[in-house]
Amino acid sequence: ISGAKAQFRGFGKINGASGYNFILTVIDGALAGDGASKFRIKIWEKTTGAIIYDNEPGRSDADNPITPVGEAGSVIIKK
Repeated sequence: ISGAKAQFRGFGKINGASGYNFILTVIDGALAGDGASKFRIKIWEKTTGAIIYDNEPGRSDADNPITPVGEAGSVIIKK
């Protein structure tokens, strides 16, 4: 957690098969000052690095996310 940004990295399974990593990055819009919470999730194969899913393809993992959470959701970062 750094200010309005939080990033979580981990690993898991897809359809019962292990060997996948993920990164979830969120921005708390209220803390950022613009009111728009944003998120990014990227999932890739651990051994090959092949990307399975990325809602912001081509962007660096260090970039702030640009995808809005949407009307029905919000991000709240608590330390």
